[in-house]
Amino acid sequence: MKFHEQNSRHSAFTLIEPLAVIANFVRWAARLSSALAGTKLRGYAPFTSLLLIVFLAGCATPNTVGSRERERVTAYTTFPPDIKALVNQGEIQAGMTDDAVYIAWGPPAQILQSGNQAGTVTTWLYEGGYLAGTRYWSWGRSPLYDYQPVTYVSAEVIFANGVVQSWHTLPQPPTY
Repeated sequence: MKFHEQNSRHSAFTLIEPLAVIANFVRWAARLSSALAGTKLRGYAPFTSLLLIVFLAGCATPNTVGSRERERVTAYTTFPPDIKALVNQGEIQAGMTDDAVYIAWGPPAQILQSGNQAGTVTTWLYEGGYLAGTRYWSWGRSPLYDYQPVTYVSAEVIFANGVVQSWHTLPQPPTY
């Protein structure tokens, strides 16, 4: 099963915080434009906004299967051809190593350790997310919107001795 197609919110999660920043920035730019409307500086607000957006876009680093392959090239070269094919498609299966899962799905949001009589078990938790919008009214104005990022556990991968024992995806919680 392909995690990114089954649960596209996981791949979108990397955009949640920047989207929240952009949403807040757009609100700030609108306030700046209205504050500068009656001054000689009114023409600079759009230019400043565009400059900040270009700067933020330039700071983004890609987190793709290809970039993770280059990051862990020594491990990737040791994978058998069938595992390489799955990893290249962003898929995982039981029996894969933690390096293969890392390259296929990326770094986990959390790593949990537990143990029992059989040994140590490691669980990787992946998070999904979305922007929850809230609409409210201000005094005598049109509605205002506020967006907050909401995260949740979207997938778990369970390892024993560095090898996947099981994995599963979880649905997005309902939005109200």
